[in-house]
Amino acid sequence: MVKPTDHPPAQRPDRRAAKELIKQDLSQILPAIWEAETLEKSIQVALEAIRAEFGYSMLWMGLYDRFNHVLTTRGVVTHGPRRFSQTALSLHPGDLLEQVVVQQQPMVVADISEESRAGAWARIAKTFELQGTIILPVQRRGICFGLMILSSRRWGMVPGIVENSTLLAINNALAEAIHQNALEEQRQQTKQPAKPLLNLLSSLSLLPGLDARLAAIADETQKFVGAPVSIYWLESRGRSFWCRIGKLKGKAEGTLLVSEVQALYQRFCTNEMLTVGESEGSLKASMASRLMQHLTVQSLMAIPIIYQGDLQGFITVEGSSPRIWSDD
Repeated sequence: MVKPTDHPPAQRPDRRAAKELIKQDLSQILPAIWEAETLEKSIQVALEAIRAEFGYSMLWMGLYDRFNHVLTTRGVVTHGPRRFSQTALSLHPGDLLEQVVVQQQPMVVADISEESRAGAWARIAKTFELQGTIILPVQRRGICFGLMILSSRRWGMVPGIVENSTLLAINNALAEAIHQNALEEQRQQTKQPAKPLLNLLSSLSLLPGLDARLAAIADETQKFVGAPVSIYWLESRGRSFWCRIGKLKGKAEGTLLVSEVQALYQRFCTNEMLTVGESEGSLKASMASRLMQHLTVQSLMAIPIIYQGDLQGFITVEGSSPRIWSDD
């Protein structure tokens, strides 16, 4: 599961036999993670269990905010008097943390305090005198919920097979707890679905004209998803799209020729949406490359607007940095 560094540091002996560790600890730890009353409690149980078994100097868990492309601190266990005060970590292209989020593969760093691609975590490591670090994606079925970072004051730490499998089990349990928490939040929302959007639907007919209605839709959508929104309209001859709502409205560069986005146009005509993020395949990225260049964005959701079977235009949700979009 965990990839070692290029240097071969010495492995630490497990403090108990493999059979005893798995039988005694996991049978108690995993249900405690699943059945905790709150997500914060699930995270804390997971971190404290890992520290109790393996003695890391700092254990941190952050949830991934795909709209703002940041990791938000949700749990910390430290050793010593210093307090961890970083509430969020921004992700940047090329950084180790972003790499783990996007690729969803664990990483071991021999000395994270000296790693130029560690971003804010390198500064944190210097403050807390941390070196050997394991960065674990907390993911479920291809969706990354966040990262777990386990740091030691020793250089070049590589887990043994028992530690590896135990981390995997706890990691999976935590991912399941986060998933179930998200489902519960969705269930609560469906009892009273996004009130602003429902209120908008009931009031659209009262707004004067199509432009006012589209502007209201774009505004509420932007509030709901937390990202910029534009609406493009297909001109009457069907040769170009023009920005009806959004940052390029009324500007000369607000027009996009259909011939420049032919594959995307055909996709829209069949009422298919398109999502392009850091983890998308090259086909999708190629299909949307001209639109992304036009909007100067690095990630994108584009949804066709169909009326009586005909394409009228499309609405975009735009990310200024790479993001991982989910079907939710």
